[in-house]
Amino acid sequence: IVEIALMALAISPVPPLLPQRHSQAGGAAHHALALVANFSLSAIVTVPLALEILEHVFARPLSMTPAAVARIVFISSLLPLTAGMFVRAALPRLEPAIEKAVTLIARVLFPAAVLALIAFTAPAMWALIGSGTIAATVIFVVAGLAIGHVMGGPDAGDSRALALATAYRHPALAASIAAANFPGERFGAAIVLYLLVGLIVGLPYLAWQRRLTQRAAAESGSTART
Repeated sequence: IVEIALMALAISPVPPLLPQRHSQAGGAAHHALALVANFSLSAIVTVPLALEILEHVFARPLSMTPAAVARIVFISSLLPLTAGMFVRAALPRLEPAIEKAVTLIARVLFPAAVLALIAFTAPAMWALIGSGTIAATVIFVVAGLAIGHVMGGPDAGDSRALALATAYRHPALAASIAAANFPGERFGAAIVLYLLVGLIVGLPYLAWQRRLTQRAAAESGSTART
């Protein structure tokens, strides 16, 4: 189950919460928002194509229609982005109040939903622990952070955004990919386990990037004053 979940995560696009993680690392939101939009749109083509390639590699029928992928990424990623762009363009005076209200609701509902999901899947997650499950998940996240950071190039913002985009994937789409191709299995616990491990493993990277951003801002302010 864990192997299938990681495979589905690997071919999924970046998650809708990528901008929040990028901001926690001290980065600008526009980098992460651009990645969310681009990867979400490209996933409509790349996910079915990746499944087609894996089908030939493993000699097992694998598929997911572009329409199914488009529905998930539209609801979870593209629709909120479009709504935000509309509010900023059409209702600029109301934008601060709307943003404040949405942020407040998210801060209350998101942790509650996460805790409920963990409580619901805890027995199944506990059953998955062992036989290298945690190690494989840690390697998945660390490798994604390292590869994305290096491939991002010399610009700190680009390397940070690409590192987070490579390590963290869209959980809802990954679960849908896995369930569509292996209907007899339950992947919720494996996906939640990945999210928890990814959250913990990513903390040192986020702290490191935050310190670099603060140091660069301090040096820039010092240079401006001189």
